[in-house]
Amino acid sequence: MATARGKAAPWAFGLVNCILYQAMYREGGGAVLDDATVRRYAAAMRAEPLSDRPMAEQAAALRAVLATGTPLASTFDPYEGQEPFGEAEFRGFLARLADELDSRGPRPPAAEHSLHGDQGGRGAHGDHGAHDAHGGLSGRLRRLLTRR
Repeated sequence: MATARGKAAPWAFGLVNCILYQAMYREGGGAVLDDATVRRYAAAMRAEPLSDRPMAEQAAALRAVLATGTPLASTFDPYEGQEPFGEAEFRGFLARLADELDSRGPRPPAAEHSLHGDQGGRGAHGDHGAHDAHGGLSGRLRRLLTRR
């Protein structure tokens, strides 16, 4: 979320990095950041969240990161021979993803409980923001995002 100085919280950058990493290293040499991909990522983020935060807060975090002006698309080097995402292309994708998440409304409470057990929406090690504090995505999310 944005602070008074226009900065985003570290967990928000972690969320963006999870999205970028999955889009860049997807089987076949990178995702096309079109509207179909936006819808697929929004559905996947609802089915297997990348963050313990409510969907509205995740969408706001994406917007806060976009407002910082920090370069985002160059966080990871592309595979050899793979074209990197342009900054404007990736930022546009994140903005459309935030809009799509907002349009779908909050995640149903059952999704929170099935994912986090009885921990009140928090992971076993507290609220780290990104689901896997070590940078990995769950197998189910990976399958949802890499479907063609």
